[in-house]
Amino acid sequence: MPGNSQGYGYMQSLTIQLETLVGDADLIVSTTNPFPVLTTSAHTSASRLTDPFDSITLTRDANFTLNTTIYIGVYAHTLAAYQLSFEPTYTSQYVAMLAGAIPLNDSQPYFVQYLQEYQQTFFSFTPWWSMAENRTLVLAADVIFNDIFFYAEANDYPIYYNTALIDQDNLIAIEADRYDLH
Repeated sequence: MPGNSQGYGYMQSLTIQLETLVGDADLIVSTTNPFPVLTTSAHTSASRLTDPFDSITLTRDANFTLNTTIYIGVYAHTLAAYQLSFEPTYTSQYVAMLAGAIPLNDSQPYFVQYLQEYQQTFFSFTPWWSMAENRTLVLAADVIFNDIFFYAEANDYPIYYNTALIDQDNLIAIEADRYDLH
């Protein structure tokens, strides 16, 4: 899922899946009740005895947005072991923004010249070592004159006012354990 709540505004749907590994667990989701409870009208336990999967899909429409708190409950009559997974689907506008990123290569500079005040460039970077080593990622902007706003987000589209990754002296450091880069 996106690293900040801004990405939820671009989410078209979210499927929450519960896989029961042992026992008989049921999935309950609410956007209003912080402690969702199982009701007989919402779900009966008899339907779960042969199927180890529960799935609930929340879909954005004119009356509902996914940019809200979602409360998730798991209910079981007896001992149960389960695994939750989340599968978001994003709007085409969001997918186009992410697909439009210019990929950066390790240790190779990329030159950009801005001729107007509000120009921007969106880059992406996937470290070659990301699945093997636990390293800190450092991004640098070498500004020749004037000043720029340099900001980033891990696993999401960066929005200047909605990210904690804003440059300090034209540098951004992202610790590997903070955003699961390893």
